[in-house]
Amino acid sequence: MSIQKIRNTTLGVTLAKSLAERGYRIFDIEIAKEVGSSIGIKEAYIKECLFHLKQVEWITPLKRGLYALTPVLLSGNSISEYEIAMAIVSPAAICCWSAFHFHQLTQQIPHQVFVMTVTGEKIPRAFVGKQNAGLISGIPYHLLNVKKEHFFGIQKIWNGEAEIHITDLERTLLDGITKPKYCGGFAEVLEAFTIANGRFSLEKIIDYSSRLGNSAERRLGWVLDSLGVSNELILPILKKSNRGYIKLNASGEKKGKFNKKWGVRENI
Repeated sequence: MSIQKIRNTTLGVTLAKSLAERGYRIFDIEIAKEVGSSIGIKEAYIKECLFHLKQVEWITPLKRGLYALTPVLLSGNSISEYEIAMAIVSPAAICCWSAFHFHQLTQQIPHQVFVMTVTGEKIPRAFVGKQNAGLISGIPYHLLNVKKEHFFGIQKIWNGEAEIHITDLERTLLDGITKPKYCGGFAEVLEAFTIANGRFSLEKIIDYSSRLGNSAERRLGWVLDSLGVSNELILPILKKSNRGYIKLNASGEKKGKFNKKWGVRENI
């Protein structure tokens, strides 16, 4: 290794340690320049320092110009997949199968991360054209777009040292019946409703379904009916007019008997 490369690697290590000491677990190049300047590293050397830090795996690139410190530099909790998800795009909320696991609605451990964001927000280049999916440190991250008015039902939690946004129980269940392919399949979703029965707020989930639209309402009505919820309690849904039939399992084939009460085709 040349003397210059050794120098830049040494400067990179100094920079990384300084970022960690200042609490920058995830940082962009501007922060790196600011911290570098405070410890005497010229701006011209920053990009090369970051390059060498990537080579020795002291930092992980998340998207263009954004990096995360690796565990070797973190004395406390390591950076979780959820914390990384919050940094990839904004606004963001952990959703679908990832939220199923958080709310203990499934015993399966998803080896991927599902993130909800608002349609029209800037998506990192690495996630465009691949069903909005990209790999970070070998883990697939899926960015799911929703309309701005549908970005709701989100709670804040602490995951290690980071504040995370994640869909609440009611929104998670509704995402299951509207996006079953991102939640382990419709059978998994029905099992999740059985597990959550008695835990979720009936009033809240019905209100959420009305905000998501008639298709969500119909599917929710069918599911609640199958759980034995009194028709009087789900009257707000029953009063809705159902024109034509929609697939009960949004990701399933067009088959199965027609349920006139809810206007769904029971393709399960």
